[in-house]
Amino acid sequence: MPEPALTAALIENTGVIYPAKIMAAYTWKDANTLELTLRYIESPHTATFTCRFHDNKLTMEANRSFDYGKNKTVIEAELR
Repeated sequence: MPEPALTAALIENTGVIYPAKIMAAYTWKDANTLELTLRYIESPHTATFTCRFHDNKLTMEANRSFDYGKNKTVIEAELR
């Protein structure tokens, strides 16, 4: 998984630094909300995925600390 970095766009051969080392943790915020957190080992940044389950639907929000609250990604799925 690529690590967020200010110099990422400047590096032509990203194979020398990727894949980034990460650690992961999860916690249930309530009965229907699972929060997954990826921490980049050699960086101060994190990626957080919040999964909300309701009936046959899943809504996942992805946030990266590097984006400073901008560019949130939302994915919705439904089991049929």
